[in-house]
Amino acid sequence: MIRYALLFVAVLFAVPSFAATVSLSGTVTDLSGNLLSGAGVSLVKAGNVTSTSTSGSWRIPATVTGIAIQPKLSVSSAARHLVLEGSHLQLRFDGVDVAGRTSSGVRVIGNAPSTAVGTSVAARSAVAYVDTLLYSWNGRVRARVGIASLSAGAEGVQKIDTSTSSTDIPWNASITYGSLTDARDGQVYRTVKIGTQTWMAQNLNYVVDSSWCYANSADSCVKYGRLYQWASAMDTSTTYDTSLLNAARPHQGICPTGWHVPSDAEWTKLTDTILSSSTAVTVLRSTEGWLGNPTDTGTDVYGFHVLPSGSGHYNGAFSDYPSIAYFWSSSEFSASIAWNRDITIGDASVDRYYGIKSDGFSTRCLEN
Repeated sequence: MIRYALLFVAVLFAVPSFAATVSLSGTVTDLSGNLLSGAGVSLVKAGNVTSTSTSGSWRIPATVTGIAIQPKLSVSSAARHLVLEGSHLQLRFDGVDVAGRTSSGVRVIGNAPSTAVGTSVAARSAVAYVDTLLYSWNGRVRARVGIASLSAGAEGVQKIDTSTSSTDIPWNASITYGSLTDARDGQVYRTVKIGTQTWMAQNLNYVVDSSWCYANSADSCVKYGRLYQWASAMDTSTTYDTSLLNAARPHQGICPTGWHVPSDAEWTKLTDTILSSSTAVTVLRSTEGWLGNPTDTGTDVYGFHVLPSGSGHYNGAFSDYPSIAYFWSSSEFSASIAWNRDITIGDASVDRYYGIKSDGFSTRCLEN
C-alpha cells in the first residue's frame, strides 16, 4: 500500500498575463564605435520596429501582452494539488500539472474523497514573454540580442558589423538619395526623385493588422518591408477588401504624414517618366537578389531599388519570392480588386494588373 505524508506546502500560483508598457532604448555603433544613423532595430515577437537617429540612439515604447509577473507564493494544503495517475504521483497547479496537462479523470490523494477532478477547473497559465532585439543595416540583419524579460530600461550600446558581404543588395552609388523619418516609429527610409515625383526607395515597413513579413520572418521585413492587404495599406476598415472605398486622392493610407499611397495614374506617370516601357522593368529592378539568372536582375538606373518581395495571403500562404514584386495603388478596379503593378523576372515591362484586395502586396509611398 502506497502511503503519502500530507503536509502544508508552499505553492507557486501562476498569475494571468497582462498588458504592460515597456520602454527599451539604446545606442548602435559600428565595430569601430562610430554612431550609426538609420540602423534598424526591431523587437521581433512584439512586432515593434524603429531606426536609430543621427546620434545612433533608438527607443521602443510599446504596449505588449503576454508578460508574466512574478508568481505569488502562498501556503496551501498538498492534498489539493497531489493526484494519483496509476502508480505515479503528480502535482497540479490550478488544474494543470507540471507537464502542462489539464486535469481530467484523475483521483485526488489525501483527505478528499477519491473522485474525478472536474474539468471545469480553470487552467491558468502565465508564460514569461521572452523576445529578441534584431539589429539591421543596409537591408541585412547584422545582430540578434536575446533579452530575458521586457523590464523597462536601456539595453546599452550594441555594436554591429557594417561591412558588406555577398548577401547585401547594393544601392546605386551615383544617386543622391533623400531621407524620410517616419515619426510614428522612428524608421528611416531612403527616398529618390524621379522626374517630378519623389518616391520612397524602399518598401514600407510600418506595422499594422493584416500585414505580414514574408514567410513570417522578421528578417524578410528588414529586407523587403511588409506585405499589406489593400484595406490595411489604405488604413481603413477590412470591409473595404470586399467593397468599394472610392477614396479621394491623394489618399495617405498608412504612409507617413506628407506622403500617400500612389494612385494608378501616378504609377503610370512613373513608368512614362522612364521613357520606354520595354526597359522599365530593367531600370527599376535592383542589380542583385532576383531568382538565379543574372539576366533577370536589373540596372537600378533610377535608384528605385525594386526587390523580389513576393506576396502573402490572409490564410498564411506566401508565394512568388524571389521572382516577383507587387505594389498596391490606391485605385480600385471593383469591390474586391484594386490596381497594382507587378515587376516579374522574364518580363520586359512593368505590368499594370488588378490584384485581389485580400492578398498581401508591398507598398511604396509617394510624396504629396
